[in-house]
Amino acid sequence: MSGGGRSLLERLRTEVAELLADPERRMARLSLLASAGALALMVTGFVMLLVSGEPYQLPGARALPLHAMLHPPRPALAVDVMSLGIVLLLVLPVLRIMISVIPFVRQRHWFDAVVTLVVFLELVFSMFSGK
Repeated sequence: MSGGGRSLLERLRTEVAELLADPERRMARLSLLASAGALALMVTGFVMLLVSGEPYQLPGARALPLHAMLHPPRPALAVDVMSLGIVLLLVLPVLRIMISVIPFVRQRHWFDAVVTLVVFLELVFSMFSGK
């Protein structure tokens, strides 16, 4: 292994250690990656929709005849890909809260850890209760 390879490995170790030590930096990286991934999914889905030639309505669907209501058409893959991007953006706050509890537990700041977990549980409850 050359000296340059060790240098790269050492830099990677240093980078990982800094990310683990700095939760704000870790959350910023997570936000950046999730946002970029969501944007890529939404743009990909939109391009797929445009290229497919399938009709689409903005801002919403047209009124359907009775037969179409009884046998609804399957949404296009493009719509599923765009929806996945939106879901990724919706999951981001949950991930941020989950990551923020780690330093509190490591530093034994139990009050802050409990408050963060309560916020997490409240967020999860609100997502599933529909309110």
